[in-house]
Amino acid sequence: MEQLKLLDFDWNLQFVLGSSAISTIEEPLLHLRFYLCNNNNSDSDESKEIKDIFDLELSKQDLDNFLNNLSSAIN
Repeated sequence: MEQLKLLDFDWNLQFVLGSSAISTIEEPLLHLRFYLCNNNNSDSDESKEIKDIFDLELSKQDLDNFLNNLSSAIN
């Protein structure tokens, strides 16, 4: 199985006002996109080729929980 490492990431913040099912949501959502490449120590162009893209969407509560878990893991 091939191991991957983080090559780059993008993020954006959106504010959802509503949906077809719910007339008013008013919730901020954080979208993260992680670009992954081969996990080797070479600096060649081939090693930097994007092998996978991982998308993640977090509500404010999800982000708070994620950051609290990271903080706990560090301590």
